[in-house]
Amino acid sequence: MSVLKPFNVPCPLCGEAVAFSVAQSVNAGRRPDLRAEIIAGSFQRETCPHCASLFRLDPRLTYIDDTRGHWILAAPLRDQPEWAAMEAQAQEAFALGYGPAAPAFAQAIGATLTPRLVFGWAALAEKLIAAEAGLDDITLELLKLSIIRSGNADLLSDDTELRLIAADDGSITLGQIKAAGEKLIERITLPRAAYQSIADARTAWADLRAALSAGPFVDLNRLLVLPSAAAA
Repeated sequence: MSVLKPFNVPCPLCGEAVAFSVAQSVNAGRRPDLRAEIIAGSFQRETCPHCASLFRLDPRLTYIDDTRGHWILAAPLRDQPEWAAMEAQAQEAFALGYGPAAPAFAQAIGATLTPRLVFGWAALAEKLIAAEAGLDDITLELLKLSIIRSGNADLLSDDTELRLIAADDGSITLGQIKAAGEKLIERITLPRAAYQSIADARTAWADLRAALSAGPFVDLNRLLVLPSAAAA
């Protein structure tokens, strides 16, 4: 089930308390409305009644959708340097909930789920959009890498991300997003054939595919962000 608890959160602009319903877990199979809000970017975003500023709480929750095979641990973007340690936590949590020690019914559900670890709302929404469009998330990250290799290295920086924001049968749209505030800076639309060419070239991309899929943190930043010294 989805677990949301009421909290008063200080407004980052004026410091006054703002009432939030803070999610600790989201079961999208039972609450499709929350899934839609995550994709739309409105989930856990509120307007301060005192100063009218709009702000959003960072994610720290477990997202489950057994109809689409999702089990995702979502953490704040600022925690990304801790990805190695948090990946171990995600693996342990998934094993406890759906592994051999779990009840038989939970193990049966777990067999249909793919565990993932993400940092930030844009990364969580990306997984949901990709699955809805029938895109493999590992191949998607390889597509991003191919774009950067082709001379678009400026799409990534310390304060921006490259995330899937839309897809259909003919095209894939990525967005360069400023991490602070999730502001869309630029759109990059590619033919779906660009994705398919990487999906078909299994041998050429085999080593990088293996590196990206070594754990539940399936993200280009796995190759770019060194894990913290403590995690290492």
